[in-house]
Amino acid sequence: MWVTFSSNHIERSRSGVLAIKIQRERVPPRLAVEQVVHFSIPPGYHVHNDSVAAAALTLVGTAAEVVTFNFPISAFCAETLRAYYDLAEVGPVDASLEPRRPGRYLGLNFSGGLDSSALRALLDRILPGEYRVISTAFEGADTHEHTAQAAWPPDLQCVTDFRRKGFFAGRYFNAVPLLFADYLDLYGLTSAHVFSQDATSLERNIDGHRPAFLNRAPTLAAGGLEEVHLFRGVDEVAVLRILMRLVPERLEAAVRGSSQPGTLRNISRRLSLRILYEQERLAQPPFVAETLLTTQPESPGGLFAGGIPILFVIKHYGQAGAAALSYGDIDMTRIDWSFLDALSMEFAAKYNTNFLHYAPAELRAPLLTLLANLDVGPFNERDWLELDACRQAMAPVLIGLGVLQEPL
Repeated sequence: MWVTFSSNHIERSRSGVLAIKIQRERVPPRLAVEQVVHFSIPPGYHVHNDSVAAAALTLVGTAAEVVTFNFPISAFCAETLRAYYDLAEVGPVDASLEPRRPGRYLGLNFSGGLDSSALRALLDRILPGEYRVISTAFEGADTHEHTAQAAWPPDLQCVTDFRRKGFFAGRYFNAVPLLFADYLDLYGLTSAHVFSQDATSLERNIDGHRPAFLNRAPTLAAGGLEEVHLFRGVDEVAVLRILMRLVPERLEAAVRGSSQPGTLRNISRRLSLRILYEQERLAQPPFVAETLLTTQPESPGGLFAGGIPILFVIKHYGQAGAAALSYGDIDMTRIDWSFLDALSMEFAAKYNTNFLHYAPAELRAPLLTLLANLDVGPFNERDWLELDACRQAMAPVLIGLGVLQEPL
């Protein structure tokens, strides 16, 4: 399939909108052969051609074989895109065009949810004034994210319609940071991808092999951005503890911004918070206290391989917790959770040390010191054994539910 991208950035449009027309030879059902996606831009906006090309490819993924732009790109960008997306042809290439050069600041992908709010709170302490917060606002969708972003405004928010027009299928939120790399003077981008982000992230990795999440780095590198990994070892219950202790005033907005109310994801996180407050014998905020074990999800909202908070809730509340997390045709009480009896599940509030060396050396020590002060510690031997026990017990369950194709 060939794809042609035409961007109005080469016209230095003053309309306040960056428009990218996407023309495709063959498309999935219900998608138009030609569509235009829009991104809001501020006065003084400027962008390197390589950044636009890299952003455009994140929208269509690996479906294309031949890619053409209405502007030239550097040889470095072309080769990086060709290798990652397995393209037969990409261009036009201007051999004299310098690749996009890194800037001074780190960018943070900020959704307003739990993970990105916790990472933002950490960066406020370890990198004050040296990072920029970027939010993608999806036009006409995900109002829970909009609300959370409004509660803690980013440095830049870009309104876009690409998701509504079918150009998002679980890929990174990297199009907007790439488009604003020059405007915000960024050298790199960090996102709140936690340990149990998805099945790919939840690798055992005890032999030190290159983790799969590193394979996506070229999607940013083509546009002159480094992917900076700060949160990869931290898991979701630890995220809740970070927010509770560091920015409790942000906690409610972050919970509301993480997922729609009534979903399995939302309820499992609220119940996990109840457990943490109970363990620390602290008064529960009303939004936590109102989440009862009799509250059942209306929709799954993300039952995936990394659902550690689900195990955390069932470990502490038993069959009542399983009943509270049941939804639709999936009755959690019929799953054998007896393997949890021998586990403490303390690893859920800690961090996996396997990925520490991927964090920048200059940030590693202050990050670990801050986590230690927040009582978020490293895995010990028992934690590794418990994580393996969870993997082994949950793999057949997740395969049966269609979440996994094969064991982790």
